[in-house]
This record gives sequence, structure tokens and C-alpha cells, in this order.
Amino acid sequence: MQLPSIKFLLLFIAIFFVISCSSSPIKPSEGVEKEISAGASKDILMARSLAWVEKRRIDRQSIVKLNHQQDGIIIGTGITTIENSLELKNVFRFVMTIKVEDNRAKIILNNIALVEGVTDESFEGTLKLVMANLTNIAESYERAITTEVK
Repeated sequence: MQLPSIKFLLLFIAIFFVISCSSSPIKPSEGVEKEISAGASKDILMARSLAWVEKRRIDRQSIVKLNHQQDGIIIGTGITTIENSLELKNVFRFVMTIKVEDNRAKIILNNIALVEGVTDESFEGTLKLVMANLTNIAESYERAITTEVK
């Protein structure tokens, strides 16, 4: 008699696992955008931006895909890791776009996707943590390009 109930339990666990592993869709426009006023030329801001990107590349999954110095554009991907309520790591990939001009820059971190992990019952809570991490990244970029190297 217990055999059918064990099969039902295993089926339920499998279905739960499949549903929880699939991430909720995140709109490509969701992310962080920060405009920065900086008292420096485009060339200096581009050099500082590239130095920040290179310093921030902690792992091989962070890649610069486009570095167009003439137009002042850097496009790449990055990852951010958070722990969910189950104390499991979730790894999210995002696209990073940096645009620089004389005296100003903009960083856009969007196109967020879950690439590893399991989202828990509160995906909105998880997304808030991801956004907080992306905000910290944008603030780190701002500090890097507005601080004069001595």
C-alpha cells in the first residue's frame, strides 16, 4: 500500500523541483541605469572605465564583448551571486553597457538572467537583492571614474 504513495511523493518532488528551477521571466529593460557627471575628458573617462572593468573581472564569465574607444562604448557581461532563503547560491548574468562622453558617463546593467541556482518562493525578493547588487556595482563604477588617480 505504501508504494503508490511513495511514487506520488517522488512525482510531486520532481514537479516542484522543475518548477522552482525555472526562473520567472525578467523584462530585459529591468536593471540599473546611472548617469554620472565627471570632470574629465572622454579619453580619460574611457581609460578609467576600462581599468574598472578589468579590475572588476573576478571570474572568466565576465567578458568585454565590445570596446569601441572612438565612440566611447564598452559592452560586456557580468555576473552577480546572491544567496536565497534556502542558503543556496543563485548566479545571475547581466549585460553591462558603459557610454562615455566628455564630462559624463552612463552605466546600464540590464538583461538579467538566472544562469545557476534555484529561485525560492519569493522571486520578487530575490530580484530586489539582485537589483541591490547591481546598484552597488554602478556605485563602484561611479567612484572609480570620479576619483582622480594620484
